[in-house]
This record gives sequence, C-alpha cells and structure tokens, in this order.
Amino acid sequence: MEFKFIDCMCSLGKKHIPVGNIDYSKDGVKKMLQSINVKRAFCTHYGAMASGEFSNNRIINKTLGNDSFFIPSYTFMINYAEENPCDNFEKIMVEDKVKMVNMNPLTHKFSMDMYEISDYFDVMDKLKTVITIPSTSVTTGKLSEILDTYKNINIIITNISFSSGVDYNKLMKDYKNICVDTSFIPLNGIEEIVDKYGSQRIVFSSYAPETAPEGFAGRVILSSIKREDKDNIAYKNICKMAGEDLI
Repeated sequence: MEFKFIDCMCSLGKKHIPVGNIDYSKDGVKKMLQSINVKRAFCTHYGAMASGEFSNNRIINKTLGNDSFFIPSYTFMINYAEENPCDNFEKIMVEDKVKMVNMNPLTHKFSMDMYEISDYFDVMDKLKTVITIPSTSVTTGKLSEILDTYKNINIIITNISFSSGVDYNKLMKDYKNICVDTSFIPLNGIEEIVDKYGSQRIVFSSYAPETAPEGFAGRVILSSIKREDKDNIAYKNICKMAGEDLI
C-alpha cells in the first residue's frame, strides 16, 4: 500500500533573490510534491511574506485559481496588526477560508506578548486556526501562555533542531494541541519523537521548493515505526487539526 502525504509547509511565487535553478511556479512546486505522492499542500506565497501586509496574502488565491491541490496558508505580519483593525483580519480569514497561519516573530519583527496581538489570537481561536511557529522565534513560557488561554488553536512548532529555548517535554506533557513537524535534522529523529510523545504529535512538512521533499518523506517511509504511526504523521494528524477531510 503506497504512502500519501498532506504537506503542511511549502511556498511558491517569485522570490526577490531566487536560489539556484529552483522552479517557484505553482506547477513546478506541484510537480515536485506529487512526485512523493503529496495529495494536498498548505502553501504560502513568497510575495506575501516579503510585502509586510497581511492583506497581500490574498495574491496566492489569484495564483492558485481553481487548483484545489494547494490550500492557502497565510503569514501574520506585525505591520498588519499595527495598522489594521482586527475585524478586517477576521473578515479576510473567513472569506478566504484560511485554516493555517504562519507566525515568525523573529523574522517579521514583532513580539508574541499577548497584550500586543491578543485580539488576533481571539480570532484564530474562534476560527480554530492551525498556527505554525519556528522554535527559534518563541519561548516555552510564551507558548504556555498562548496554549493556556486559547484552547481551540493547534500549534505546530517548526525547526526544532535549531533551538534550545523550548522545553518540548513540558509542552507535550501539559498540552494536547501542540505538535512538531518533520523539519528536525537527525535521521532517527522520528523514532525518538514517536517514542517520547507519540505519533499524534508530528506532522509532515516538505519546505518545498527550496528543500527537496524526498528527504523528509523518506524519513517517514523508511523509519522503523509502525505503519499506523507513519500515516498519522503523513496526513491523518493535520486532517484532525484542520477540522475537515482534506483528502
């Protein structure tokens, strides 16, 4: 029986400084992901990430057209929070049926202090949004504060190998609505995480097109964990988080 995946992290669109001969087009990224049997993919747009305006996330809808392979994943920008009313944020989220928001406080120069962006978390909690945050951009204390306050969001922590500032043992023990993605470096990382926290706490992310998705898919397929655990990581966990049957 073949493996299938839902990708929680890929991007498309022209970059200001492209890397090598990478094809950043919709069709190029789609072809890359379908080669490892990705069925659907949450996708951000490079143009939106570079612009600094949350409303510019909507350019991905124009890029995707009627192609249902990709699911728009929006990037939260602090200039949006500073310059735009929260009800407009909610309006866009609802109209565009956004299920996932990427937050990177370090790169996008904003604080995760609740008093600054609590209204936006209220909206994402109301809409049961999935949020991705790199481990390098947040602390254990701040994640605990968010998870204590907002019970309806699910947080995916990315880049876990690059940070020592997050206590995963504490977070996994204290909260059910937090998990990590497959962006950790060790080849035996999946076995270790499944052994410690269970397969329900990992989701698949490819980081295509700048990272070859075969590597992250191979870690799941070739790992020594059970097939049921592999399927949880590959697609079942994110289906539960997003609140709909994605495939």
